[in-house]
Amino acid sequence: MVTIDPSKDILTLINVVEVDPADCDKVVSMFVEATEAVISKLDGFISSSVHRSLDGTRVINYAQWESEAALDGSRNHPDTQVYYEKMDAYAKSMQPMLTRVATSNER
Repeated sequence: MVTIDPSKDILTLINVVEVDPADCDKVVSMFVEATEAVISKLDGFISSSVHRSLDGTRVINYAQWESEAALDGSRNHPDTQVYYEKMDAYAKSMQPMLTRVATSNER
């Protein structure tokens, strides 16, 4: 279960990928496949949540990592490169942002 907790020292990668609406589901599937096949097994991985914009023009990956070093290790892992190349073919743009949770509220 994904937990958003500002008291935890967790690195969050928010990656916004702009796509053609016709390709949105393909890119969502690529994120899911890459996570299940490779990324979730790498050291430092905590969670990944993939979001799809209602208009189908953006796919957002909210991924939690233990550290920036762990994230860098995943980016440089040879098995992840295949997925990045596939995604690049569909992405109009990618906007990765490294963040830390500042606050989280619930009812």
